[in-house]
Amino acid sequence: MTTQDTAQAPVDLTIEVYTTSGRPFVSAVTPEGPGDVPTWSPSSATLIYGDHDAIVVDTLATYDQVDALADWINTTGRRLSRIYITHGHGDHWLGLARLIQRFPGANGLATAEVLARAEFEAADPSMAGYWDAIFPGEVPAAADKVLPQLLTSDTIDLEGSELRIIRVAARVAEVVLRDERAVIPIGSYNTTYGVTLSLPSVVGRAGVVRVLEPDLSAEERQALQRSAETLQRAVARMQETRAAV
Repeated sequence: MTTQDTAQAPVDLTIEVYTTSGRPFVSAVTPEGPGDVPTWSPSSATLIYGDHDAIVVDTLATYDQVDALADWINTTGRRLSRIYITHGHGDHWLGLARLIQRFPGANGLATAEVLARAEFEAADPSMAGYWDAIFPGEVPAAADKVLPQLLTSDTIDLEGSELRIIRVAARVAEVVLRDERAVIPIGSYNTTYGVTLSLPSVVGRAGVVRVLEPDLSAEERQALQRSAETLQRAVARMQETRAAV
């Protein structure tokens, strides 16, 4: 019997995305009217699972969001083994403490760059105070925060399948320099909505060559249009404020 015979054969993996709704947060800015309440944008976490185990990509920020995410993960019947953190800002990793409470034995992982940013945000008083101020009582206090562990390789094994860690900024540079005409998610100005949207796009030396817009229902297009209008109003207010200074 060879090593190849005894190696675990890869299983089919399933990928599902959990998305929260936008939610209000505490802000010193006074709303200017209906619909202008400070609102944290919808956030997402991606679950990748096989026959038995699962990996979730990113946590959410507040206790209620993480509890809802944990309930959703439980519906798959898989064991959450690892939590991969893609970004060092708090809304990507603050939920680690709560999620590990819900799934004892799971551990957070991050690359050296991401871990360094998370450590900075956990230790810096102004950054730690920022999350406490906008979500008072809804995120872990300093002593209760859990940081991810250092991921020492560029791959994560899940039931025989290799999940590769790709550093997006470096990958974008490669695509442009080599004129690969590869499909990657990237932000570009959308003339239909008048704002920048991050969508799968064909990218090469000339930049974004083609945007691959997803099929949206009428309701989804209306929601996107409302979001675009909100961004446009915010930009207009910033321009007015700058002009008045």
